[in-house]
Amino acid sequence: MTTNRHRKASARQAFILAIVCCAAVYLWSWVTEPVPAELPWASGLDSARAAAKAQRRPLLLYFTGSTWCSSCMKFNRRVLSTEPFASFATNRMLFVKLDFPDPAIVNPGPSDLLEARMREYKVSGFPTIVLMSPDGLELGRAIGPDFYDPSDLSRWVIDRTESRKKTQD
Repeated sequence: MTTNRHRKASARQAFILAIVCCAAVYLWSWVTEPVPAELPWASGLDSARAAAKAQRRPLLLYFTGSTWCSSCMKFNRRVLSTEPFASFATNRMLFVKLDFPDPAIVNPGPSDLLEARMREYKVSGFPTIVLMSPDGLELGRAIGPDFYDPSDLSRWVIDRTESRKKTQD
């Protein structure tokens, strides 16, 4: 009889410990999420190209499926929408988001134009980022980016813009 009571007590303690551990993991992931920030997205690609050329700043194109692409959502949440990346990038470059949402959820606008942009930039998967020079030359591209840390994307941008400057000198 005593053994049975001890087993029940041990099972209860193990169950409570499991719940506490799960709660701790959940809270830790919530606490360690990056601080959200918003990049100054341009309203259109053509105007952003003109502004990039006039301001002599690179242009970051972000091809995304905001409502259905889980990798896009993760990249946006962990990198593009963070304070560290926004602080790094806001005064260094211009940004254009080319979004291909699920048409059943969101009206994406003129899909012919979006598809033409996909062909123009040879986008074959999501998310894709394309870094363009102020003159419209491609400096780099990443498809389904491997960097899910703001500092990784920042280094990627610096490497590509610096190598472009060196070839111009």
